[in-house]
Amino acid sequence: MRAFLWKGSELSHGGAKVAWVNVCLPFKEGGLGVKRLDTWNQAAMLKHVWNLCSDRENSIWSSWVWTYLIKRRSFWELKCPGDCSWTWRKILNLREIARGKIKYPVGDGRTSRDRIVWAESPNGKFSIKSAWNSVRHRETVVGWHKLVWFKNLIPRHAIILWMAIRGKLYTQEKLVSMGIIQINRCVLCKEEEETLDHLFSSCPFTARIWSLLCDRCALPRSHRRWETNVEWLSRNFSDKSLLSLIVRLMFAAFVYSLWKERKMRMQSGKTRRLVQIYLEILEYVRTRTIYLRNFPRSSANIRLVEAWGLTDSICS
Repeated sequence: MRAFLWKGSELSHGGAKVAWVNVCLPFKEGGLGVKRLDTWNQAAMLKHVWNLCSDRENSIWSSWVWTYLIKRRSFWELKCPGDCSWTWRKILNLREIARGKIKYPVGDGRTSRDRIVWAESPNGKFSIKSAWNSVRHRETVVGWHKLVWFKNLIPRHAIILWMAIRGKLYTQEKLVSMGIIQINRCVLCKEEEETLDHLFSSCPFTARIWSLLCDRCALPRSHRRWETNVEWLSRNFSDKSLLSLIVRLMFAAFVYSLWKERKMRMQSGKTRRLVQIYLEILEYVRTRTIYLRNFPRSSANIRLVEAWGLTDSICS
């Protein structure tokens, strides 16, 4: 994965395919769900700040720090000594971040008491997860995350689809702009220039395979642009139905198989017939669903099972 994202064979003239800050976003925000160690460490260190403020009496560590390091001074105004330990320096440096997250609501003395709350958590209690969410880089939720990430996905298919949706696959259009190749010609149809939209949408070779797959699911054959198709699939096939599962597996396998075929033709000159790629996609879906059970035995599901040649036991 590391080699693929940062130093693949097509990247000898450039850097990373996907910025690390985007890789470390949660799935819902368009990333891979990888946690940055520095951000996670910062969240974990914030727990020490919380313990010093909230558990001064019961924690042996907090009591020791208050007795020997803070010494009746204000923790929030304490100057950082030049000869202090690395850990204590890190804790003190986090005070500016923690200051706006730790609140001290004052009670009325009768029905409520003074207390300390963690403002980033609904229940007012500290958790490293809530601390991490408060300090990490954030983006808006993307509408396509359930199209890519779902139970029973095929990992390598999901990664290629994720790259395609983010526009990070190195199509010939990008390779020309980088000066790696000089001629841009689709290796599937040999007619048009290869762009992301052409490769996965408007190429006649691609469109024929997609039409055959849509027939299996009784979907309309309308040929949408790449971005429009991603939006349409994301909007209509994100639930837990058998149809949604098959469509998502099918779409990911479709993108993966076309990208694999395109790479093979460019790198080795080997080609496969359209029907071979189509049958490969069918096999990917069948293999991934072979152990699934407990889908309702509805007429729509039975038709899907028959159309895709799935095992009858998939429907209860």
